[in-house]
Amino acid sequence: MKTDQEITLHSGIYTLPDAALILRISLSKLRRWVVASEGVSGGMLRSWGAGRGRAFDFNELIESYTIYSLRNLGVSMPKIKLAHKKLSAHFQTDFPFAKKGMLSDRKEVLFEIDNDTILNVSHQIQSEFRDLVIPFCVKIEFDDETDIARKFWPLGRSRNIVVDPRHSFGRPVIAGTNIPSEIIYGMKRGGEDVANTAFQYDISEEAVLDAIDFHQMAA
Repeated sequence: MKTDQEITLHSGIYTLPDAALILRISLSKLRRWVVASEGVSGGMLRSWGAGRGRAFDFNELIESYTIYSLRNLGVSMPKIKLAHKKLSAHFQTDFPFAKKGMLSDRKEVLFEIDNDTILNVSHQIQSEFRDLVIPFCVKIEFDDETDIARKFWPLGRSRNIVVDPRHSFGRPVIAGTNIPSEIIYGMKRGGEDVANTAFQYDISEEAVLDAIDFHQMAA
């Protein structure tokens, strides 16, 4: 469990509803997987708070999607925990499920390390996992030095919405700014037109439309 001292301004703070919105997954399923992952001895995700106030940081946001995907395919929590433990030791990181090598289609990284089987699952599950994760992975920008996720582009990199823990506490913002996308969406809901909103915030009309799309899809 994180302590207040471990929470930094640049790690992002995400409640479960925040995570469900950003990752485009079911809140009820995400809640079950997060609670289950913490319930296993030596749990993987380190969150704080309880109920709708339960929260975690950016790396654990990305890790939660990997856990969610594996659980959604029927992989047991003990097996996922074992993979997390061994990959953590191998990559020397607390966040192996947020690492570039893990979020790829290289099954030797995901399922084996030096011929040591980590997840004893069928080839069908391996294929299904890649189908789930690869579209998600292309939205991730990794750190060049650590290969750990550092930004997430929920609509894809060609759009103007980005989740970056170094900006606005990790809330979705207009790329290149600290303007939360929810503020732009709020302008639309308040009756402002796209052109006027773009002028007021000195952003492109395309960025305004992307913010509206992002929040309308979530709704």
